Amino acid sequence: MRAPFLILSLPLLAVLLASEVEARNFEQVRYALYLDPHAEVVPDLEQLAKLGDHRAQRLLGDILAERDPAGASRVLELYRQAFAGGRGEISALAAMARYLGQRPRLRQQHRAEVAEGLTRYRHDRDPVNVLATLEVFNAYPELFESAAVEHLISRYERACIENCLTLLYRGRLAEHQGNHELAESLYRQAALQDPRAIEALYRVMGKDVALKFRGFARDASPRIASLPIEVVHRIGLHLANTSNALANEWVYTRQSVIGEVEIPDAEQLAAAEAAQRAQDAMIDELDREILYWLDHAVARGYTPAMSTKASFMMAGNNRFSSEAVEHLLRQLESTETARSSAGEHYQDRVGPQRIKALWASYYMVNWLSMNPTKAHGLIRELIEEGYDDARLMEGDLYSRGLLDEPDQARALGIYEQMAERGWASAHLRIARLNTYGRAMRGDFVTAYSHARAALELGDLRAEGLVNFLEQRLPATLLEQGNAMTEQMLRNSVL
Repeated sequence: MRAPFLILSLPLLAVLLASEVEARNFEQVRYALYLDPHAEVVPDLEQLAKLGDHRAQRLLGDILAERDPAGASRVLELYRQAFAGGRGEISALAAMARYLGQRPRLRQQHRAEVAEGLTRYRHDRDPVNVLATLEVFNAYPELFESAAVEHLISRYERACIENCLTLLYRGRLAEHQGNHELAESLYRQAALQDPRAIEALYRVMGKDVALKFRGFARDASPRIASLPIEVVHRIGLHLANTSNALANEWVYTRQSVIGEVEIPDAEQLAAAEAAQRAQDAMIDELDREILYWLDHAVARGYTPAMSTKASFMMAGNNRFSSEAVEHLLRQLESTETARSSAGEHYQDRVGPQRIKALWASYYMVNWLSMNPTKAHGLIRELIEEGYDDARLMEGDLYSRGLLDEPDQARALGIYEQMAERGWASAHLRIARLNTYGRAMRGDFVTAYSHARAALELGDLRAEGLVNFLEQRLPATLLEQGNAMTEQMLRNSVL
């Protein structure tokens, strides 16, 4: 009579032994990521995820969400498996909500699923559930009653000891209730502690957001030394994105004014030159504001700020020198190498592929150091390594004619292929090419449709271009562009 019992217990023993191995392997993965946030742990996590380890499913989802901007289906499925209908990792529902909250299109598509997930667990059972639920609220405030949120925030305040996000959640509640003045005030305070609050502040500033955000940055500047380094960097990044968008618009405006007549008269030329001087003065002022923040972050050894500053200077190659960017890239390389060699732990590492991509960009800039052949070689290496952004960079090479004559058709082919895979940055490139590209400029409807697609997929850099085009297209063409966006996104592999 004992044999059946022994036969039945063998699978149970196997499960218990496997669980023990999985736990050890998962801890080893976490330790590897602790030492190096770019460590190659995906194969290990894939194996653990297949065995039903909810922690591994959640962590793998987080990694893929960061590394593969177009892999939404896989990321969401991993979070879904990790949550397991409320029986697994409750924090996985929060991770899913955060991911969807950054992508308006997907946010609406999965709203019902998130709402159903909220019914699968008790929100205030413990601090983990409270925090997870507040994170879902931050992404989907319409799914909550104000009184329930107040209760959760009160529970969170009592339990939180450090790095508390109370102001962010209270700001979101005020925004949801329609009190935008209070929301902006709370976000301004929260933004001095939490980089995510900077995005929220930008969202509620409304009209003249660029001017208002610059005012916020100036007000915060006396406290720069005491601000978290992530906040310092994010403020500089937002200012840099604003500057780049304005520079593109002004270049377009100047070319349009001069190009309206075959031979501009002296008065028209003088007006254009005066406008250019005023715009150049504004750019100089913006440069000083941006570099104030980025230089402070660089001086504190924050390598993501070195990456941002290098990209910003390359975009403004007529205002900065190749020597300054080369020095910055070598500083970035040496800083990351030294920290890695010393076994120093830090989460915000740029990583070797991103550094290689920056060098490829450097060799594409119109300086004496320009070397398209070298740039192409680095890009091909990155493509072979699976660095998907490299395909877009290859498109840039063809678009700008750095390998031969400009080949916009070939560049567009690459961009469109990536756009079909759901890459927001590919849509943004197509939009910019159709807005500012000399060979194609003027197809504002196509530009608008792709800019909106980029925004729907979570690329906030597209917002300025969407606003720029909305001011120049009549309602009928805006409707046409919106229909094109909907069609493109339906056909995308999201």
